[in-house]
Order: sequence, then structure tokens, then C-alpha cells
Amino acid sequence: MDLKAKKNIRIFDVVTIGVLLFIIFGTAFDLVHIDLEKIKEHLHAIVIGMFLFVIFMIMYNWRISFNLEKQEAEQTQATEQAQAEKQAQEIEYEEHSPGILKNRSNEKQRILIVDDEPDMVRSLDRIISRKTEYEIITTTNSLEVPELLSKNQFDVIISDLKMPGMDGMDILKYIKSKGRFEQMIMCTAFSTLDTEIEALSNGVFDFLIKPFNKEQILYTLERAMLFQKTFRVAGYLSDIFKLEPYDEAEHAFLREYIKRLGVKYNFNEEEMKRASGISEEIIHSEL
Repeated sequence: MDLKAKKNIRIFDVVTIGVLLFIIFGTAFDLVHIDLEKIKEHLHAIVIGMFLFVIFMIMYNWRISFNLEKQEAEQTQATEQAQAEKQAQEIEYEEHSPGILKNRSNEKQRILIVDDEPDMVRSLDRIISRKTEYEIITTTNSLEVPELLSKNQFDVIISDLKMPGMDGMDILKYIKSKGRFEQMIMCTAFSTLDTEIEALSNGVFDFLIKPFNKEQILYTLERAMLFQKTFRVAGYLSDIFKLEPYDEAEHAFLREYIKRLGVKYNFNEEEMKRASGISEEIIHSEL
């Protein structure tokens, strides 16, 4: 029951008590009988009594309002404090997560395209943006790659092999030496067996020979994105298993489970409750 309803019930109680007192005292003075002469005789006392009762009602109502507003303020402060503590715990978990990953499963996957040929960059951007919803950042200057990586995390880097400055192999070795999350798709028109072996030994995801058609790049990109999504989820769940004590790990798993359940059932809490058996209150608190 909310505070407003409690206030209304208390006021109703006061009015009821007032009516009962009026009837009791009225009976003592035979005022409950319809006797105009007696009412006139006691009219002055009745008016004073009603006036005092109204004053009493106003003061009592003000006291109720004051107390209820105070309770409401305390409850609001406690709720905000609990929410702040919950957010602080979530931030602390994210910052001190044992693994290298953050839970970005609900974020749009991202691509970095690197090629010194502007036409190739525009072509790749157009093909991918028309067929997918991935977020794309492009550059024709490979020397910008370290700075872009310092400010962003991508899922896939699509890079040309032969470029001035840092070539594709340099970029591949850079992301692997830094323990980066990104997977790399390398494109070239000048491929040799030795080059492909070197790229594969350094951890390239795939190697495409120019000219390639749009189906090839889209198919290879989808495989890389699926790999990254699976790897991210596995890493996040692995981090949960490393949490101590058990209560903290259980809460982190429950939060992730409810988020995934929400995606499946379009965040319909009734359907989520029916499918999972988890109470609606818990579902609502974790969304």
C-alpha cells in the first residue's frame, strides 16, 4: 500500500471517530432526536464543537501529511542509495573482471577498415553497411591504426596487405603483441604461399585475394563476427565462474541470464516469468 492510500485511510478513520463522538455526545443531550427547539438551545455549543473539531482535523491532517512525507523521503533516499550501491558493485565488477573482456553482448559489433586506396575503402564500407548493421570506422592512413585502437575496441579489422607506413602484417603483429581482442581479415592482390603462411602463423582470421566479390567478404565477415560474439560470451561467463564469494557469482549469472531471456521474449516480463519460473519482482529489478 502506498503512502497516499495510507494517508486517505487515516483521514477516513478520524472522520469516522468524529461522527461517532458526535452521536455519543448527542445522545447524552438528546440531540440525535429531531427536536428543533433543543437544537436551537444547544446551537451555540454545537457550533463551537464543530469549529473545534475542524481545527482538530486540520492539525491532525497536517501531522499525518508531515509524517508521511518524511517516511516517503526516507524511503526514496533508501531506494536511491540501494540503486547507487548496486551500480557501484556492477562498475566494480566490470573494472576488476578477471578476464580481458567486458560484457558487450548487447552492443553493436564494430569494424575497422584500413586500406591506402580510398576507392577500396568506400567500396567495402558500402557493401558492408548495405547488408549489415555493424558500426564501421575507416582510414586510408595505416599509421593512424595504433591511435584508433587505443581509443576503441573493434571486433574485426579488414586490412590491405601492402600499404605505406604500417602494412597489413605489421598491424596483425601489433594487435597480437598487445593481446588485443580484434580478429583480422587480410586482403591483397599480391599473395604468395609464404605470405599466407606467415599471416596464418601470426593469427590472421582469414586471407582474401583481390578481386573478391561482395558475397566472399560478407561471408568471411559473418564468420569472424560469430566467432567474436561466441568468444566474448565465453570470456564473460568464464569471468563469472572466477568470482568469489559464490553469492556474487550467482548474482552476476542471474543478471546475464535475465538479460538473455529478455532478448528472447522481447523483454515481456510476463512471458519471461512464465518461461523461467523467476518471480516478476526479480526480473524487473535486474532489467
